[in-house]
This record gives sequence, structure tokens and C-alpha cells, in this order.
Amino acid sequence: MCKRRNIGVITGNLEAPHSYELVQSMNRAARDYNANLLVFPGMHSKSFYEKRLLGSKEDYDYQFNTVYDFVEKEEIDFLLISLGTVIDFLGTERAEEFLEKFNNIPSIVLEDRGFDKTCVVLDNRTGLTKCMEHLIQDHGYRKIAFVTGRKSNFDAKERLDVYLSVMSKYKIPIEEGMIAYGDFTEYSDELVSGILDSHPDIEAICFANDMMVIGAYRECKKRGLIIGRDIAITGFDDIPQAVSLTPPLTTVRVKPYRIGYQAVAMAMDIMDGKPCGSRVLGSEFVIRESCGCVGRMTCFHENNKRDDRRKWISEMKSFLIGESFHHSESEDRGIHLCNKIYDIVELVADVFTGNEKKEGVFDELTHTLQYLLLKEHVEFFSLDKLEYAFRYFFEEVSQRTRNNELQKELSRLATVFCQTIRTTALNEGSRLVKRYKKEAWYSTYIVQDAMIYSLNEKEALYQIVDKMRMLHFKRAYIFLFKEPIVNFNNKYWICPDKMFLAAKQDENGIVSYETDERPYLTLKESIARAGIDKERYMAMHFNLFANETQYGLLFCEADLQDASFAYTISLQIGTALKYLHLTREQMKMQKRLEASLELISRKNDLLNHLSISDELTGLLNRRGVFEAMLDKIADHNGCLAAVIYADMDNLKQINDTFGHQEGDYSLKGIASALKRSLRQEDAVGRIGGDEFIAFTIVDEPNLIINFKKNLERELEKLNSNKDKPYYIDLSVGIKELICYPNMDLKDILKEADDVLYEDKRNKKKSCIKAERA
Repeated sequence: MCKRRNIGVITGNLEAPHSYELVQSMNRAARDYNANLLVFPGMHSKSFYEKRLLGSKEDYDYQFNTVYDFVEKEEIDFLLISLGTVIDFLGTERAEEFLEKFNNIPSIVLEDRGFDKTCVVLDNRTGLTKCMEHLIQDHGYRKIAFVTGRKSNFDAKERLDVYLSVMSKYKIPIEEGMIAYGDFTEYSDELVSGILDSHPDIEAICFANDMMVIGAYRECKKRGLIIGRDIAITGFDDIPQAVSLTPPLTTVRVKPYRIGYQAVAMAMDIMDGKPCGSRVLGSEFVIRESCGCVGRMTCFHENNKRDDRRKWISEMKSFLIGESFHHSESEDRGIHLCNKIYDIVELVADVFTGNEKKEGVFDELTHTLQYLLLKEHVEFFSLDKLEYAFRYFFEEVSQRTRNNELQKELSRLATVFCQTIRTTALNEGSRLVKRYKKEAWYSTYIVQDAMIYSLNEKEALYQIVDKMRMLHFKRAYIFLFKEPIVNFNNKYWICPDKMFLAAKQDENGIVSYETDERPYLTLKESIARAGIDKERYMAMHFNLFANETQYGLLFCEADLQDASFAYTISLQIGTALKYLHLTREQMKMQKRLEASLELISRKNDLLNHLSISDELTGLLNRRGVFEAMLDKIADHNGCLAAVIYADMDNLKQINDTFGHQEGDYSLKGIASALKRSLRQEDAVGRIGGDEFIAFTIVDEPNLIINFKKNLERELEKLNSNKDKPYYIDLSVGIKELICYPNMDLKDILKEADDVLYEDKRNKKKSCIKAERA
């Protein structure tokens, strides 16, 4: 069996409709050709999102784009480079330098033909020329401004050149300030404001893409300008939102879907050794209301004869397909769905314009629509455009319908069609909102888990990839560098050849590794080891970074609609890794600091203790004995030790009966007995009136047993003095422990004290010898 081919894709921000449709079509084509698709998406947040919403003054977008350096680390058979979506954001790097990085991989360049490479580009001239001439010839506009993209962008330059050529052809002067350079994002408000301020008499603004038009609509609404009446606006691309704007946007239709599909098809042909040259994909002018036209559509021209019924039906079919379909040539199912729409047009035309009676036509048409809106079919359509197209179609049919009853039935049918499509769109939107809410909640747990498990990096990474599993990522692999790499957006950044696999989740389960156990792999080795090539897949690669620091790479497989969320996940993981790294460094510093503080603390305590001896017994006092215990614990980490808690019995009775001098004699005797029962190096102290404590390292066999025997013998000697009319008794509690730094002795002493009182309960109540006789 032949090895499945890997097609790599370099693209810009997948949040942008153009990039998203491009990759979507590539994935469909790769599926048709049974090829893997490996996507390396950059990101341009400072451009795609409104800068004032992001808050940060620093721009780290360059970190996203270093993901392109990992292309050569993967096993890529062919590379598709969407140069138009990335070139504007490569900083000081020129297109030639960028493309040279990939000279060792067969490739096709998209959206630019200024290089000695096979390319797929759009026809920027035909549709835009018609658009400009429509504004000039049909509407008589002369004050026409133009908003293009960045100067480095091939499409932006060509579209600007069309504007200049048409204005020159009609000898229309271009005043200063009538040309503005945007960045192809919707945040064009300030650019449009500048044009309107400097040229308040402007009649039309032509935009080099549709996304920038969105900002223009906001600015015009802010100024109270009615688009289509007070000012004409046109776009380029015909994105799905174009028909949702009010009024719907006159634009130039190109289909990124076709670019992506064609690029994959060409790549497969080249790999099969078939000759394949560059291609230019056509553009089409689409008339709606934003230019000032009312009730006009693409399919109607000045020379269109209304009585040519078959031509009208044919144009209606073309209008509906062109308006609503993303793509129809990728597989038989797309052609089948096109035929379903043709059936609707034919049936509606026959019944409502031909006055042919047909039973059950309403149910048949609604059933066909419901079939088109099945979940597995909706991906072929833009639902907003489908509703828009059918609404205009039914309006046109209504103009040809003479029968009042048929007109009522047609109106009801149109309402049902539009409401059904709108309901489907709302349900889909509601489903996505619920999904996004779930994703948003889960994503917050990624950083939270890093904080919770900050002292256990293995568990933190395990929890992160587990969250990705719950978020429906089919596979996710986190690769980390040996050490974080600081990248200050200069040419000193060198992408490592090998990385460590820190955690993964796939069909084999979830695995995370201790730092010193992580497999040291190349990206090729890791993917081969994972064995994910058993079935076709689409994978995305994201840099893991926080500010200027790079930590590694996220390789994940998910549906394309999750690509936007994958950006967020990668940022969350980058933040989590930064937190884990800081915690790790903090722990190292803390250990050094604790060692220093411990030494300082011991020395300070010694200085603060004016005396460590008990004046009566000569033993250590409370401070002295506890200081000695702490020193021994610190010097014998991991060793077995014992705390001996002793309490003299009946001290009060001796004091009350025979006087305090005899009580003092008893305490001195006990002190001497304890001291002689233990070794010289053991710590022995008096910590209260009748309380004693001793601490010994149990490093000899039978040490505790020998201590008990020695203590019993010493007390017998003490009580053998016939001159003393009382017994000197002692209750003892012993607790063994393992030494470790900074241990809390309170619990140990409490346990020893409990043993002591158990011993005390078994002693005789009186210490007077005569009473015991």
C-alpha cells in the first residue's frame, strides 16, 4: 500500500474568513485525495483584533509566526504557502527570504505570482474593473476613494492598480487623501473617518476586501450616513457576512474555497509527475444595494430580456448556486446538492410562472429544502447567503406570477423557506454558543491546573492534555524544549531540531512524563512513534510561548472549527508553562533561601538565649533542650530518633510533707538518673517544674530497651537511701520518629505525653514509704 502523502500548509490567521475558507477547502480536497493536511497557522492579533481591546502595549505576534520554522521539522511531501495571508506580518523579513527557507520542499505559492514558483492567484482585475466602471458609468460617481491593504501585499497592490487604471481611463482626478492603506481587517474605522473628514463630499469608497467594509459601516452609522443613499460602498471577496450587512454589500466575488481545493489538486498532480502550470481563478462582480442600486442582482443585466423564460430560469439557477455555495466541485455530493437547487428553481418556475397546477408542490419543495439543510449538507452553504438568494428569487418569481391565489401560495412558500433557513442558522449559532461557553470554561482550567499542581509538573501537564480531550481534540501532543528559549524578534532565534515529549493524549490514552523521563525526539520521530498515520488526519501546530519566552510546540488534531479555540488553548498552555517554570525557579531559590534562613535562625536563637542551663538540675533548660533537638534533627536528616518525655510523680506531696528542699533533692536525683541512663551526646533537659525531656538518635541496637533498664536501675539506687522517707518515682513516655528538616515537634511531644500519662495511671498514689509498706 502506498504511503499517505503529507501536505503542509503555511497560512495566516485562521480567524480571518479568507484563511479559514482556504484551509477548509484544502482539508476537503485532502480528504478527497486521501492525504494528510499539516497546518502551520500564524496569528496577527494586534491587527485582527482592535488594539485598544488587547490592553498590552507589547506586541508578541512575532512569536506566533515562528511556528513556520517547524515546517522543516515535520515530514512534508508538498507545501502550500498562502503568502498573501502571511507576508504582511513577517516584520523586516522579505518574501524572498521567507520562501527560501522552504526551497528543499516542493511547493506552490498562493495569492502571489511575483516569484519563480508555481502559483494559484485570484483574478483581481476583471471583477474589480466592472465594479469601478459600474460606479462611474451607471451611477455617475466621480469622487471615489479607495481603501487597500498593506503595500507589501500582492492582491492589495493589484487591486489598487485597477483603481488607478480605471480612474485614469475615465480621466477622473485622484485627490490627496483619497487612497488609504489598511490591513484587511475589520478595524478600518479610523481610516474611513480620515477619508470622510478630509473629503466630506466623497461619493463612494471602494474597498480592497470585505472585512475592511465592516469598519466603514460602523463609521457611517456613527455619522448618520445612509449607505447606498448618502455614500456608496463596495468590497472585494464576497464573504458570508456581505449579505448580512445593512444594506447588503455590492462586491467582487472570489471563492477562497476554490483556491485551496485547486492548490491541493495541483500538488497531487505534481507529486504524480503530471505537468502543472500556474492558475488564475476568476472573479465576478456582484451587485447589491450598498452601491445605490435597488432590487438589482448579479444575474440581471441591462440587455436581459424578461420574456426569455429559459434564459431567466438558467440565470436564476446560476444566481442561487453562485450566491450560496461555498464550493460544489469537490465531490459528487456537492453536485447532487446543486441539482436539488436546480429542481427547486424548475418546479417553482413551472408552477408559479407557468400556472401549471400540481398537487403537493408545497410539501415537495419544503421537503427538498429540509434535505438541503441536513447537518451533513450545511457545510456546503453560507446560510445567510442561501436565505438572501431565495428571498430575491421568490421576489423575482412573484413579479412573473399573475394568478392571485398562486401569489398568496408563493408568498407563504417564501416565508417558510426564509424562516426555515433562518431557524437552521439560529440553531447552528446556538449550538456554537453553547460549545464556545463550554470551551471557555474548560480553557480557564488549564492555567488553574498549573497553579494547583505547580509543585508537580507531570500532573499539571497530564491535566492540561486531559482538558484537551474533553474539548474534543482527537489528539494533542505537548513538546517542550530542554530549556525555555528567549526570542526577542531577531534573527538569533534558532528552532531546535529535537524536543522533549512532555505529555500527550490520543487513542492510546493520556500520558505525561517526569522531567528527566521525557522522550527526546524530533517532530518526525514523535509523530511516527504516535502511530497516528493509520488514518487520514488534519493537524495544526501552535507555538507555546508567553511574552518573549518560547517553551515548545503544541501538535493537535481537531475539527477546523476548533482552530480558533486552539489559538486560545495554545496561549493558555504557554501561560501555564510560564507559571510552572517560574514556580520551579522559585522553588530552587526558596531552598537556597531556606538553608540560609535556617542557619541564621539557629544563630539568632543562640544569641537570644541568655542561658541554656537549668539552674537547679544543671540540665538544659526549655530553650536549650529544644535548640539541641533542632540541631540534631538538622544534622541527622532521615535518621531514627526518640523523644523521651518524663514527669516526676508526687512532687507536690513531697514538697507539702517534707518541704521544698526535699522536693529539690528529688528533682536533682531524677536529673542525674536521666543523665546517667543516656549517652553523653544525648540532649536532656528540664522544661518545667516536674517535667523533663530527652532526645536521642537511635543509632545503636536496643538503645531504648537499655535506656529503660538503666533508668530503672538508677531510680532503684536513688530510692535505696534509707534516710529518705519517700520514694522518688518517674512516669515516662517515649515516641520514636524519623528526622526531617523543619519538622513540627508539637505532635511528637503530644504523643509522647499521651504515653507518659498512660504510665502515670499505673503508679501508686502515695510516695511515702511507710504508707506503701
